[in-house]
Amino acid sequence: MDVLETRLFPPRREGELISRSASQTVLRDIEARRLVLIKAPAGYGKSTLMGECYWSLRHRSRTAVWLSLNEFDGSVAELVVHLRAALIARGVAVPEWTGSGAKSIESRWLGRVAAMFDHALLAQDEPVYVFLDDLHAIHGSAAERLLAMLVKEAPDNVRWIVGSRGAPGFPLARLRALGRVSEVDVNTMRFTLEDARRLLSQDSGRMVSQRLAQLTHERTEGWAAGLQMASIALQRAADENSFADRLTGDQRDVAAFLSEDVFSRLEPAVQSFLLRICVLTRFCPALCDALTQGDDGRAMVDELEASSLFIFSLDEERHWYRFHHLFAEFLLRQLREREPGLERELHRRASIWYSDNELVVEAIRHALSSEDHHLAAGMLDRWWSTIDRRGIYSASVAWAEALPAQVLNEYPGLQLWRSLYLLCERRLDEARLLLEGVTARLSRMAQDPSVEPLRLRQWQYLCLHRQLILAKFSDDIAGVERLAAELHQRATESVDYYLEGTVQMALLLARREQYRLGDCEALSVKSRAMFLRSANEPTLIWHGCIVGPALLQRGEIDAAIEQYRASLALVARVAAMGDQDMAAMPLALLAEALIERYDLPEARDCYERAEPMGHGVGLIDDLVAAYVSRARLCAHDGEHAKAQALLREGLGQAQAGGYERLRWHVVHERIRQAVLAGDVLGAQRVASDTGLPQDDALLRPGTAVTTKQEVMAMAWARLAMACGRHAEALRLMRAWLGFAESRGAVASQVRLGILAARAQYAGGDGRGALRTIRQALGQAASGGMVFAFVIEGEPVRSLVLKALEVEDEPDAAIGILRRRLCVAMGAPLPSSQPNPKSLAASANELSGRDIRDSAAPIEPLTAREVDILRFVSRNMLNKEIGDRIGLTEGSVKWYMQQIYDKLGVRRRLGALEKARALGYVN
Repeated sequence: MDVLETRLFPPRREGELISRSASQTVLRDIEARRLVLIKAPAGYGKSTLMGECYWSLRHRSRTAVWLSLNEFDGSVAELVVHLRAALIARGVAVPEWTGSGAKSIESRWLGRVAAMFDHALLAQDEPVYVFLDDLHAIHGSAAERLLAMLVKEAPDNVRWIVGSRGAPGFPLARLRALGRVSEVDVNTMRFTLEDARRLLSQDSGRMVSQRLAQLTHERTEGWAAGLQMASIALQRAADENSFADRLTGDQRDVAAFLSEDVFSRLEPAVQSFLLRICVLTRFCPALCDALTQGDDGRAMVDELEASSLFIFSLDEERHWYRFHHLFAEFLLRQLREREPGLERELHRRASIWYSDNELVVEAIRHALSSEDHHLAAGMLDRWWSTIDRRGIYSASVAWAEALPAQVLNEYPGLQLWRSLYLLCERRLDEARLLLEGVTARLSRMAQDPSVEPLRLRQWQYLCLHRQLILAKFSDDIAGVERLAAELHQRATESVDYYLEGTVQMALLLARREQYRLGDCEALSVKSRAMFLRSANEPTLIWHGCIVGPALLQRGEIDAAIEQYRASLALVARVAAMGDQDMAAMPLALLAEALIERYDLPEARDCYERAEPMGHGVGLIDDLVAAYVSRARLCAHDGEHAKAQALLREGLGQAQAGGYERLRWHVVHERIRQAVLAGDVLGAQRVASDTGLPQDDALLRPGTAVTTKQEVMAMAWARLAMACGRHAEALRLMRAWLGFAESRGAVASQVRLGILAARAQYAGGDGRGALRTIRQALGQAASGGMVFAFVIEGEPVRSLVLKALEVEDEPDAAIGILRRRLCVAMGAPLPSSQPNPKSLAASANELSGRDIRDSAAPIEPLTAREVDILRFVSRNMLNKEIGDRIGLTEGSVKWYMQQIYDKLGVRRRLGALEKARALGYVN
């Protein structure tokens, strides 16, 4: 989000400022109070008073920070970006916030943002004075709630000076009770008689008598704007008496009189100039020339500034200006009364000037205000690629939807851009209807000889491209492949890097879902290069969120996490105008990757940050992460009701959007949780209700298989094992294991291997199950996959712990995985070094550990193995045992290793204690 530098310092008025009595009050209170609230209606000079105090502090080398909140949209993101910039400008180091803002933000998220600022402010050795002007502009918004936290929890070295037309939307009772707030109201803000006399004398250029000063002060009641208007009127009055005679009535009458009197006494050329630029929220000389159709903009602005006609400079270069808002409102009323209809024309001229100067947002806003629908549609059509590069999503859709449908239909290019944004917002049905309409219109245009052929071909290419994007968002993998091939056939010599990049990215998703992982690296590199060349940073957010799942499938969890973090950083930097809700997509995917690595606290934090943003923008992958992976985490945490609620909501999303992949992920997780809870009938109902095939032959991997079929196969295998059909489940899992291995799908190999081991164990093949688990652990080690093992419970837990108990020190990856798994499973870390503790203490610890960690042996012990253990219980050596039962010492060692494997231990003492606990040895 761009920072508007003009918000970071007070507006300045030409001429010498009158030092008011109120400024001394405020400066005194600033030093003694945490919050100084300056509250008064418009026109009482709040900004001027605050600016005077601000510069007073600056001249004394104090750390004074200014932020104008006028025209803020109330989003937390906008406030965070600008407050951080204001603090950094005054030497306060504030880290960049990579979270997101949104229309509705939970207090937990706001607290973290507030803490970030508090830490930065607390690090300052000297007091920090933060001036916030126009608090009323964000009244009732999430941004105001954040400010409430900042003020409430501010360090002792921070002073907040806040200007507002009304009371803030947060309670002050606690601060009042503690004596930490000073409230400057209308009575304090009013000019004193002496202040008023000095202002009138200075601005009118004559020494004003005490009588006239008193009369003016009484009539205006010290209202700063009224006094300023009076001083301008006084400049043109013949004498004080004639001026005083006209100054009658209550305050509202005085305001109306002064406004009219000031304006009516201006030269006609100045009046005309003011009326023609009053539609602008800010103006510069060149823009003024465009609206007045003259060439004296610079001279007129200089004259207005010299005359103090409620004009404020917005930058140091004296390029951009604005009117006092009351004066601007008065001028706009005059324009509507004097020249009805001209307002729309002025907006039209402003729109054209802004467009010519590439100030896109203001160009479109003025075009819409002009009510020239074709102008607005043309502006959107012309600038949509720029809007896309700047990340202005929701606002641009709203701009287009403000135009009549019949006008939009005349702009195929605009409609095609709209369809893209509708797809990004998961509004697939609307996008599909829109594309059908555009396709029909283009077919008619193809028969019209007046239509430029090149332009028509461009629209047709764009329409085909949007159909490809629709296929991508719909998970129509075959459609993506077909449409991508057709787009390549139609491609022209001139490459559109943005379009080509999105085609490559769609292909990446399709190849990933088809297990063609070997293609993904090249597609990732190529699409990223295209986006960089097109200078379209927002698209890189999507790129990271599509590449990440491919990396996860290859077992590269850390690389996937890096992609998601980069996408989050891009959201914070380039998303604009309240569109930071798209942070929910990388946040959910990041949480999913962190869960697999067993970084559960950060994963929970990601979900909490994403939750208030909803799921309005994204792909199926982040929906799976948001609903299914989170439900899996909740079940692990014991929050079973929440897990089921998430799965119900996810199923609703899948059915509403037609997302079959999401639906089967939900079905699989429901079956997994039901089987784990012993609810086999419930799992069968889920399978029956959702149409899970009964014949496993329909679920075997083939040439056109996708990840959806893998999830269906795992659901089938779980249900089959729960019903005692272990051999069938094992056959299906082995078929998928072979397929996954041939495609380099590491994550799939791990998941499928775990289920295969379950099937082997349930079928009585404990040794085979242990071998399969060891293979799965070896595949999981490089990426650090932990959670897939943890959530399976017994017997996977016992198999894993047994497989990890090795005599030799493992390689680094296995060692890291071993430690993470032991921590996750609540087991002591195995050690390859002898334990120096006493035999009795070691026996107690090992006994407790082994009984707890491995409730039953993987396989029953044979009679020979039991005999050997009985001799071990007599403290006989291996050679002595061999002599007693007719075996070599090496054979006894081999039998001991079999005993270790079956009992899930690593040493003689552990085997003996486990055998006693299980009743093999007395």
